[in-house]
Amino acid sequence: MLDVQNLCVSIRMNEVWYPVLQNVSFKIEGEETLGLVGESGCGKSMTATAIMGLLDRNIKIVDGHIYFDGDDIAGLDLKAYQKYRGTGIAMVFQDSMSCLNPLHRIGAQLEETYKIHFKEMSKEEIHDKIVYALKHVGFVNPEETMRKYPHQLSGGQRQRVMIAIAMSANPKLLIADEPTTALDVTTQNKILTLMKNLQKEHHTSILMISHDITVIGQTCSHVGVMYSGWLVEYGLSGQVLKDPKHPYTKALIASIPTQENKNKPLHEIGGVVPSLRMRPKVGCVFYERCEERCDKCKGEIPTVTLPDGRNVRCVLFADQGVE
Repeated sequence: MLDVQNLCVSIRMNEVWYPVLQNVSFKIEGEETLGLVGESGCGKSMTATAIMGLLDRNIKIVDGHIYFDGDDIAGLDLKAYQKYRGTGIAMVFQDSMSCLNPLHRIGAQLEETYKIHFKEMSKEEIHDKIVYALKHVGFVNPEETMRKYPHQLSGGQRQRVMIAIAMSANPKLLIADEPTTALDVTTQNKILTLMKNLQKEHHTSILMISHDITVIGQTCSHVGVMYSGWLVEYGLSGQVLKDPKHPYTKALIASIPTQENKNKPLHEIGGVVPSLRMRPKVGCVFYERCEERCDKCKGEIPTVTLPDGRNVRCVLFADQGVE
């Protein structure tokens, strides 16, 4: 369904172009869930906005392909992208308060979506669709919810509205960018369960973006670990999370509090993600923070396909690759 091949995206700052994403490649088949995980600033949301065609004017795709249902949508203009948004690809953004219009009632914002994608629908039919959509995402009083403004809803309720809007045209691919950010654990679990149920019912594929590797483990069949614009490890979530290979993946998982390490200090990844201006042009981008670094890490870094099928971008596995 979605095939991203060697995607490279750059941003212009002070008349200089800096690479944001470099050779990012992954696939999502029908009804699969792929999770992209990594620290803030690693390129997860940039990948999502590139797929959606929502890049700012100072950001552009400089190389690579984004195939959706066989069509290369990388670099399409705004008008051409309308063919794919909503019915093909939809997105749930991470900040529901800023994404919902504070001046419009919930019903009006859902109504706008139906008017765009279903121009032949009557006002009564749209009203019935909105009521159904709100019920579908867990509102027991949809008529009352329609009359409310975003600030009158809780964070979890606003996120449910965002999901209802995204699913209104029954998209083939749903991109969820940090859908549980700033929600308490109980509400977070309800939102994730809701997305799973909608996926089963509508046969939707999902690209889940999160900095929380626990969320990815709960919801995703495949996982891609991103660091500083690169996809450093990619494969089945069971393989990657239970037996991580890349030093960054290992460090992320070691930083998760568990029952086994509850009386021990949590592992800390020293340093910070380098800024765009400070990223090395040659060698491993994780070099300065890596506990397993060696002199080879300063040279060309291969992306290796291991015997179990996963991809790892690290010199430590250069001699373990398969054709």
